[in-house]
Order: sequence, then structure tokens, then C-alpha cells
Amino acid sequence: MSSSPYQLPSSQQSQQQQQQQQGDCVWPQGDETEASLNEYRKRLAHLFPFAVVPPHLSSTEMREQRPLFWKAIMMESCLFDAQRKAMLGKELLREISEAAFMNPQKTLDLLQGLQMLIAWSVPSTF
Repeated sequence: MSSSPYQLPSSQQSQQQQQQQQGDCVWPQGDETEASLNEYRKRLAHLFPFAVVPPHLSSTEMREQRPLFWKAIMMESCLFDAQRKAMLGKELLREISEAAFMNPQKTLDLLQGLQMLIAWSVPSTF
């Protein structure tokens, strides 16, 4: 069985899958996500005309359709919890890096997630 130089060894693949499963645990769940999305729409969306969230889109739908952009909104909604924001920012940076370089994608979701990460991040926290 030959392996491609572009594939991760199976031990790294399982480690990567484990990290992704752990990463999913850090993101907000349930009612908190709707509240965070509504807060973004009310107070912050006007600051980011390049990152429009359709008014009919629920948080659950957004998470399924545009996961990186959704995660960026969840990260920036932690305005008063710097430790949590830094943790979410690190996870989002990892996922964006993977989407951009390891499994190259060209999507609006990736672009908007990256723009939001850059706009709201404080470099010393990552």
C-alpha cells in the first residue's frame, strides 16, 4: 500500500479527527448561539458591511451552511470574556489555516471567517 506525499499518516489523521471533535466542544451551544447571532445583527453587523448575515437565517442553519463565518461571529460575541475569546480564536485560526492550506478551499465562508478573525483578533491572544 503506497501513501501519497499529500496525505497525513494514519496516526496524524486520527489525531486530527480527535482535535476536531474536541474543538467542536468549545463552541457555544443551544440558545447561546441564537443570542450571540442576534447580538451581532443588532450591534455589530453595521461595522462589517462585507459580512452580511441574512435575517431569515437561524444560528443552526448558519452553522451548517457557513461554519467558519458562524464560528467567527461566535468568537467575536465573547466581547467581555477575553479568555474564552482567545480559546475560540485559536480554534478558528486552526480551522481556517486547515481550510486554506491543508484542504484548499475557495469559498465565501472561508473569506468572511478570515476577515472577521482579522478584524476582531488581538494578535497577542493567539
